[in-house]
Amino acid sequence: MRKSRSIDVSLASSFVRVAGGLAAFFILGEIQTHSQFIGGAILMIGLAIYLYSIYLQHEKKVTIHDSLSEDEVAPMLNADCRVGFKDV
Repeated sequence: MRKSRSIDVSLASSFVRVAGGLAAFFILGEIQTHSQFIGGAILMIGLAIYLYSIYLQHEKKVTIHDSLSEDEVAPMLNADCRVGFKDV
């Protein structure tokens, strides 16, 4: 949990309510109200939008090796080794 971002934790905690409602429906046979179905649908749509945005960010990610040639990267790596700073 320490490495989780706050957006991931809040999204997971929102999904707990949907999972609880589904478990109550299937295991206990409770009938859900219309407002519970609408709220669950809104949460699931929000989850789908979030996952799609993560997918788009992953597709757009460009590494340094894609945009620079090897001749341009080598001096940068040498300078990094001289300074001793490794990006955290």
